[in-house]
Amino acid sequence: MTGIAQLDFPALQDSQTCLIVAANPQLRSVRFPVLTHMTCLSIYDSPPLASVAAPKIDELGSLFISGGGQALTLDFTALSRVRAFVDVRKAALADLSGLRALTDTDELIVDHVDRLPDLRGLSALRNLSFLQITSNPAMTSLAGLENVTRLASGLEIIDNAALRGLGGLQNVANIGAVRSVTGDIVFTDDPMLPEQDIAAFRRRVDPGQVH
Repeated sequence: MTGIAQLDFPALQDSQTCLIVAANPQLRSVRFPVLTHMTCLSIYDSPPLASVAAPKIDELGSLFISGGGQALTLDFTALSRVRAFVDVRKAALADLSGLRALTDTDELIVDHVDRLPDLRGLSALRNLSFLQITSNPAMTSLAGLENVTRLASGLEIIDNAALRGLGGLQNVANIGAVRSVTGDIVFTDDPMLPEQDIAAFRRRVDPGQVH
């Protein structure tokens, strides 16, 4: 499918399989206008990708989107639950508003999303076990995660050159809504992130579980 610029599935409403769209050097858009159920969706190695839309789907097993240099928009505006993970990487996204209905996923990974300043599009997210925020040079804030109350599997904040605080993980007294982290906590190569913010976060969660 190397010559395809647009993938459109106008009548597909239900899929009991995982769909993988990969290595399409001319692909610019993928659309599922009436799809309500799919097991999982992965789209990657398609550098011109500018748009992925599945506005009616409300649940997925997993979602993996990797774009390229082209400005990318997502429309998963009914998606409230992703059972395994949401992994967005190497995508020129300016915001995550296309995931604004998401309330529940086990893992959230945002990796090398160069234009993303914060996580405000995820303000509905409440149930999350593992968070990885890695190598996002424009990200200054974790705002958008204020409703997350527990991280059961861990937290990794790595190589975010402009990140200036942990405000998205706080609600009251600098740490706020996150009450416990039972996996590893890793902060590495975040030069603008104050050491006192990291120390305060570590004090706030269960010190017996912090490494």
